[in-house]
Amino acid sequence: MIGYKDKTWCDAHECGRFGVCIHAYTPQEKERAIKWWGQPNPPVGFYLHPQALKCYDPSKPERANASGEPCPPPANQSPKHHE
Repeated sequence: MIGYKDKTWCDAHECGRFGVCIHAYTPQEKERAIKWWGQPNPPVGFYLHPQALKCYDPSKPERANASGEPCPPPANQSPKHHE
């Protein structure tokens, strides 16, 4: 299956690291994905349970002490796909 940037994205906007995470599916990434695909509803893969990722920070974004480190999924994390 083809997907935007061939990676899995996170849509946990409530995560304290969302603003610095390389997996964050921000509005800017959404615009880029649509432009890449050439039409609305590009194929994008998302983590099914982002709260289970070891990088997930339940604090509010404005209080986060984010390091900007990549947040890879645990071995058993499955992506979800949106089309």
